[in-house]
Amino acid sequence: MSERKNPYEMIGGAAKIEELVDRFYDLMALEEPFDALRAIHPQDLSNS
Repeated sequence: MSERKNPYEMIGGAAKIEELVDRFYDLMALEEPFDALRAIHPQDLSNS
């Protein structure tokens, strides 16, 4: 019998979450449609 995975494990765990977060912040910085979303975040994203 195979072990059931939770959704976190199914999407790839911490590595995949970090990848998604990095892409999210990249898109906010690069794509004009996300300007308003970027504006509500701190200028320095190093702690985000």
